[in-house]
Amino acid sequence: MQNKAKTIAICGVCGAISTLSLIIVGLPGAGWFALLLAVICSVAVAIPTMASGKVIYSVLTYVASALIGVIINLSSIVYVAPIVSFCMPVALIKVSAETLKISTKVQQTIIADPFGNGDDKQAVAVQIDAKPRMKGFVKWILYYVVLEAGIALTALATYLLMPVTFQALTQNDVFVWVLVVLQLLPIPYDFLLKGSFSLANKTLKRFLH
Repeated sequence: MQNKAKTIAICGVCGAISTLSLIIVGLPGAGWFALLLAVICSVAVAIPTMASGKVIYSVLTYVASALIGVIINLSSIVYVAPIVSFCMPVALIKVSAETLKISTKVQQTIIADPFGNGDDKQAVAVQIDAKPRMKGFVKWILYYVVLEAGIALTALATYLLMPVTFQALTQNDVFVWVLVVLQLLPIPYDFLLKGSFSLANKTLKRFLH
């Protein structure tokens, strides 16, 4: 019960941090810090899984903070949508894929008495197996599925809520090239999250112990 209560508390804190970051990114001038705020949101929603080993806590934290962040920042959706539809889901995929799945196997063996006195011994061996929950190539496939979905959702949300901005973006000559460059985004973002996750994990271990 104590560990569960601590995990719920972590979810609450991380949800608050993620929501606050999403609110800040919609403020005037905060777009310059969008990448930093995106990383903060991403790490925040991943921490509950790091603490508990269960992805459901991160998913709930993500859904709650994303809904609040989007509702509050409808007028600045062009900044919020990419974080909610790409950055944070990628963090969920990464932490889910790289969290080890631990399984145990108990083996019982009989050690025969070498002197033939019938004094056989029973030995129990416990084998612990730890492996990632997801294959590496599956993780990258999901990254790109999320990327394309994120681009589509961001474009749709901008078209519906910020039509003037959408028109200005799509009529720009470099718009197509931006879409092409975005196809490389999962690679540096995964690398960025790797360092951020490592730092968050070290901090979390100090808190939990």
